[in-house]
Amino acid sequence: MSRSRRRQASYSLTSLDDYAPARQNEGSMHVFQPFVFLVCIATSFVCMWLLFRGWRRTGTRLLFWSALCFVFLAANNVLVFVDLIVFPQIDLRAVRLLTSLCAVTVLLWGLVWEAE
Repeated sequence: MSRSRRRQASYSLTSLDDYAPARQNEGSMHVFQPFVFLVCIATSFVCMWLLFRGWRRTGTRLLFWSALCFVFLAANNVLVFVDLIVFPQIDLRAVRLLTSLCAVTVLLWGLVWEAE
């Protein structure tokens, strides 16, 4: 084994905290967390609205399926906010995963339906 390989093998990562920058403002992250979740909720609702509006104007069914997918994604974002911010002591992970599954299923169903 070469000298450089032995040197590389001798180094081990004991903890990622050793390599992470100092966490000086860790408390300020809790201030921005609800804001980020609310922006995600607003973005998913805007996408849903724009997709439904496009579907009503053009009648393209793939826009309908995409909008329906965003209904479930918006519901999922609301559930994430409720689960992690409003009621952190209640575990809504199963419901969140179910809404995500519904979103993907609806979009996949629409893609298959439109391919026929």
